[in-house]
Amino acid sequence: MFQDAIEEFWEWWGLIRNDVASEVEAGALSDDLIDEIGDRVWRIHPELEWQLTGGVEARSSLNLVSGGSRLLRLVAELWRRMGPPADEAWEHHPARLPFGLATFEIGGVEIDPSEGRFFAEWDELYERLDLTIAHPAFSELTDDEARDAAIHLLDGTLGEDAVERWMGILETSSDADAGSPLFTLRSDIDGIAAAATGASWERVDDQYDGVVVANVNRAVKWIDHLGKPIYGELTITALASDDDGLPVPLEQKRIDASVAALGEALGDHAVFIGTATGEGEHTVHFFCDTGEAVEEALRTWREQEDNREITIELVPDEQWTNAEQWD
Repeated sequence: MFQDAIEEFWEWWGLIRNDVASEVEAGALSDDLIDEIGDRVWRIHPELEWQLTGGVEARSSLNLVSGGSRLLRLVAELWRRMGPPADEAWEHHPARLPFGLATFEIGGVEIDPSEGRFFAEWDELYERLDLTIAHPAFSELTDDEARDAAIHLLDGTLGEDAVERWMGILETSSDADAGSPLFTLRSDIDGIAAAATGASWERVDDQYDGVVVANVNRAVKWIDHLGKPIYGELTITALASDDDGLPVPLEQKRIDASVAALGEALGDHAVFIGTATGEGEHTVHFFCDTGEAVEEALRTWREQEDNREITIELVPDEQWTNAEQWD
């Protein structure tokens, strides 16, 4: 369904892109062209929005905006992949880029971005920033309106994908006498991005019944793995377990070595997000891509473990709903 509308969009865009570029260079788009672009985008999905900005390398950029919806972000990603390569005139992004913040209105109240401030605390486990966005005008807004205004300020400062990737808990405040100016948040994000690992494991035994040793990777982020739409559960039956149903130490060491070898074989084609050991079994939860490399790695690894009972289940899960079991 999406593919047909996207193909039609790019055919139309090839005919109209020079006209759009001319109007951008002249300083403003005509109402007719704005309506036409909006109509073509909404044919792909009625909840998608769009944005025109200066390009990162090209002169201009056309971007789709998903507003925090994972489904729409995937549609926008498909739109980008089906589109033409960037050139000197145009590039295309599947998310809102940072834009020059100007005064805007929400709930009948004007928000001047220059008055915004932020407080940030790094969550080392989740590798995200817990943020408080402060603005004096928030005192005149409802909590929901203040949050919407804060997200708009963040989108304008960081861009949509960076907000998805790095924002943890978000709070708002009308006390803007302290904190740092919003425009400095970009440099803070660049600093933490360089240090983030994408792998930060936490014990979550209490989320399971019975005697289970479980771990979940809190730092793995869906937005970094859009090309891994397949959810996998791989279960290894232990050859020797104790009275609690946990593999005996030597057997657990062998299982761990085997899973590590599988991880090396899969490489960047998969990411492990959780493990659980109990009732004589060790289960690995992961997401992977759809290429032949995954099938070959799993097949080869399975042949090397022919003395064990192993089950592997793979199901489509583009929005990573199976990761929510540990939230």
